Amino acid sequence: MTTLSELQRQAREAENLKAVYAILRSPAPPSAARPPARRRRGALLLGAGAVVALALLAGTLKLFSLLGAH
Repeated sequence: MTTLSELQRQAREAENLKAVYAILRSPAPPSAARPPARRRRGALLLGAGAVVALALLAGTLKLFSLLGAH
């Protein structure tokens, strides 16, 4: 025979499972899909900016070395 405490435990487990199922079935907020794309685009822009900055620095150093050689 099942005791009262066992029935109460099973009822709590059933409520917990219902809550988990409701969370899993709820749609994700629309903002959840956007941040990775923004981060990716920001990282690409940052990388491109770093490449341009390094190219400008290398060009400037090359120019100074050419001017200093004369």
